[in-house]
Amino acid sequence: MGDFFLVLLIVSITMFFIGLVKPTFVLRWIPESNRNRMKVVSSFGPIILISFILFGITIESP
Repeated sequence: MGDFFLVLLIVSITMFFIGLVKPTFVLRWIPESNRNRMKVVSSFGPIILISFILFGITIESP
């Protein structure tokens, strides 16, 4: 399960930075007139935070 959250974290961080450069590339489900950097932050920011926390919870301790 930890692998899933790690992949989700990496993909969402990648999409976050791509969206900061070009929001129209990552926000396909939002109408084109409303695609902006703030929507990228409000969409991918919580995903990054939640997946980071869940990854930390689900990894095996050494």
